[in-house]
Amino acid sequence: MQYSDEFKQKVLSTLGDSEEMRQRLDQGQEIVGRYLDDARYTGVSSKEIVEACESMNFQGIYKKAKRQLALESLYGEWVEMYQSQMHR
Repeated sequence: MQYSDEFKQKVLSTLGDSEEMRQRLDQGQEIVGRYLDDARYTGVSSKEIVEACESMNFQGIYKKAKRQLALESLYGEWVEMYQSQMHR
């Protein structure tokens, strides 16, 4: 697959900038989609929500929820790229 520079930057800023991920993105490896898919399921837990409500400190779960939304969006982008590039 061929990933745009913009997509690469979004992935690195959301999943974390590592040499391994840079290489996978630069090489167009499909496993990037798997990483994005797996990461979508590491959202805010019920325990974290209860603790935030009890302490009235919502910043931590807000940040996690925003990251979760970004991951879902990135995975959607990846699926669209995969479908368009692999089914030509």
